[in-house]
Amino acid sequence: MLELGQNWLIAQGLDSPLADMLVRSAIGVVILLMAWISGVVARRIVLRLIAKLVATSKTHWDDIFLEHGVLDHLVRLVPALVLQVLTNIPLAGYETALRIVHTAIDIYMLAITILVLDATLNAVLHIFRQSPASKKFSLKSFIQICEDHHLFSDWHPHGFENHEHVSDRVLKRPWSNDGNHTPHL
Repeated sequence: MLELGQNWLIAQGLDSPLADMLVRSAIGVVILLMAWISGVVARRIVLRLIAKLVATSKTHWDDIFLEHGVLDHLVRLVPALVLQVLTNIPLAGYETALRIVHTAIDIYMLAITILVLDATLNAVLHIFRQSPASKKFSLKSFIQICEDHHLFSDWHPHGFENHEHVSDRVLKRPWSNDGNHTPHL
């Protein structure tokens, strides 16, 4: 697709580097537009359809998940997924730029995933509080530990090998010699 556009622009009289830049830029703009449209469709159409289905269902827990914004956060992943898949096209041959863009998208997706997990844990806690078992013991501490672990732990894109918690890193930091135990920055 890149070559087809480049060859056409070169045939129109543009030099090769300019034709390459224009075709890649045009494809990039189209991909950004597709990502934006996919986000709008996910929010305005799919999310509304799901909300109507949830409203008509007989169960109460799905209302709670919708109430806590689990799906609102989840649909934010749609444009990022479109970008993740399609940015390979205009950035083909530019490995460093592609790596930077994919890393930025990964960071965004990680942040949204943390929001989804947080909303899910809060919804589970809400559901649990309505059950008779909540009278016997509390899940609040467990949920808080899970939330802290998700928010303050290292994430590794290839799994959790060599996983180290933030508190472990802080304890390993060299302390200053001034005696007030402040870490070197």
